[in-house]
Amino acid sequence: MRADLKLTTKKSSSYIRRTARMHEHYVNDTLPILRLKQKRWQKIISREEQAERIPAYSERDLMPKRIMIIDIDGTICEDVKNEKGLQHMAKAKPYRNSIRQINKWHREGHFICFFTAREEAHSKVTEAWLKKQGVKYHQIIYGKPRRTKLHSEYHFIDNCKIRATTYNGKFSEFVKKKSNILVFPSD
Repeated sequence: MRADLKLTTKKSSSYIRRTARMHEHYVNDTLPILRLKQKRWQKIISREEQAERIPAYSERDLMPKRIMIIDIDGTICEDVKNEKGLQHMAKAKPYRNSIRQINKWHREGHFICFFTAREEAHSKVTEAWLKKQGVKYHQIIYGKPRRTKLHSEYHFIDNCKIRATTYNGKFSEFVKKKSNILVFPSD
C-alpha cells in the first residue's frame, strides 16, 4: 500500500508542478494577450456602436460649403482706420449680429477667412479682439489694398465662381435677387 501511496503522491506532485507551470504560463503569457484582444474587441464594438449613433445627414449638411471672405473694420466691428492705432482696434465696438451670423456659418462648415486692410503689425491685437469677442474663423489675410478716392471699389477676378455681397449694416441669410453685374463678353 505504501508503494501505491508513494507512487500516487509522486504523480500528484508532478501533476501539481505541471499544473502550476501551466497556470504560471497562462497568467504571465496568455492572459495579457487575451486581455489585449478583449480590449481590441471592445474598441471595435464601441466604434460600431458610435457609428450607429451618427445622425443621418440632412440636405443642408450635404450642400456645398462656401469660402466666406469677410472684412473686419466696418463689417464685424466699428470702422477703425489703421492710423488710429492699436488702442482703438483693441476697443472696437463689435457688431453682435454680424458675429452671430459668422459663427453660424462656421458651425455649418463654411470656411471663414478675414481679409483686412489691417497690417501684420496689427495681428496680435486683431486676433486677441476676435478671441475676446468669440469670433470663429479659419484664416486672416492682412494687407488688403486700401480704398482711396481714386480707387474706391474692389473688383475681384478669379477663374472660379465668385459672389460678392456689399455689407449694408446687417448680416442675415442670403436671398436671391437679380441685379446687373460686370462680366467679360463670351465668345
